[in-house]
Amino acid sequence: MIEDLHQVVDATESLANGEGPDDRWELDDDRYVLVCTNGRHDACCATFGRPLVRALRTSQWADEVWECSHIGGDRFAANVVLLPDSLYFGGVDAESAAALLTAHDAGRLDLSRFRGRSTLRLPEQCAEHAVRQQLGVSDLAGLAAVTTLPDGRVRIDLADGRTAHVSVRRSDRPSPSPLTCKGKEGLNYPVFEVLDVDVTEGTATSEARG
Repeated sequence: MIEDLHQVVDATESLANGEGPDDRWELDDDRYVLVCTNGRHDACCATFGRPLVRALRTSQWADEVWECSHIGGDRFAANVVLLPDSLYFGGVDAESAAALLTAHDAGRLDLSRFRGRSTLRLPEQCAEHAVRQQLGVSDLAGLAAVTTLPDGRVRIDLADGRTAHVSVRRSDRPSPSPLTCKGKEGLNYPVFEVLDVDVTEGTATSEARG
């Protein structure tokens, strides 16, 4: 049990060292809806995050909602993270939050505001979004594995036995305006472009189906 923020460093030391959680950790399968409202880091997060929190706290998901500190991507405010699936959503308002949470309740992923998942590298997140969109895979369990290959391509094994190889190119693009409410002029932002998606058929394994 963490009773003070100062205990977090000690409690997470094993994870920081690449080890598994120690016996002080307990598995929590409950869903948490995190909304960034950190106006001190950037005003956009408070401007768009606070109204979203107020709306969600009068919804059927009120007990799952937590305000949180900076989670990255201020320009996508309001930002929402769903735990334990580590799913990121941006540009979320009350209406789109209801849609994405309703979909998640049904075991589906709403791609309309989907930014990716924090457990994957950025090119892998781009590849997942492209494959899901191109193949119409909305099932949360629709992907069995995501792997970056030595040649730089991203391999996605789907639960139905198909395999997709995705070529992703990163470039930096000048921003025509500040990226955030407090952002500076003249900054670049990364752009990930899908060059090719090659899908091969296969037979789903029992592990993939499970």
